Amino acid sequence: MTIGLIVGSAYHAESPPGLQLTAKQVATPHGTVVLHHVIGRDAVVSFRHGLPHRFLPHYIPFRAHAAALAGAGVGALVVTSSVGVLDAALPLHQPLLVSDLIMLENRMPDGSTCTMFEAPTSDQGHLVLGEGLFSDALDAQVETIAAACGAPIARRVVFGYAQGPRTKTATENRAWRQLGADVSSCKRSARRRRPARTRSTHCMGRSGEATARHSRTVLNDG
Repeated sequence: MTIGLIVGSAYHAESPPGLQLTAKQVATPHGTVVLHHVIGRDAVVSFRHGLPHRFLPHYIPFRAHAAALAGAGVGALVVTSSVGVLDAALPLHQPLLVSDLIMLENRMPDGSTCTMFEAPTSDQGHLVLGEGLFSDALDAQVETIAAACGAPIARRVVFGYAQGPRTKTATENRAWRQLGADVSSCKRSARRRRPARTRSTHCMGRSGEATARHSRTVLNDG
């Protein structure tokens, strides 16, 4: 199985350490994007903000990225993101795992509908997930793997998604917390008051199959 890694703005100008990558332009019906193949491994990396960083959230060609990953035969996704912390009890600088999502409006940062389907076709229909969007069994598997790698998951969290690029107000952050979100996007606005420490932490998620069973999106500012 080919593994896909989607990373965000934590990588502004260089790739994750320890990976040797080769870049390849991939043309899709939704535009051309760059995928980085991991040398010596059956894996690809997608820098959604570009490498170097140049795409703000509303410029990210998300449909093209998804189509390119599917075309590369990706069967599982690992998605990482830096997020704003809304729950003061959460630790900083430790991996978190997304177990649920609050997304009040089904729209991407550019205002378009959050879907791969831009026009009606004869094979479209409703996707019913008996277990829901998030899989407890898959969460447990990720936690086991993370612990074995020496990076144990600190906690499962609820992610509040707000379209960027923008920063949220203190009142909006309190509203997100009341809705049940532990962390949120637009990380510069959601901050814990703790002197001389970074206010963001890292979340990770996983995806069962690239076609969409058990989407394990991990969080970023876009």
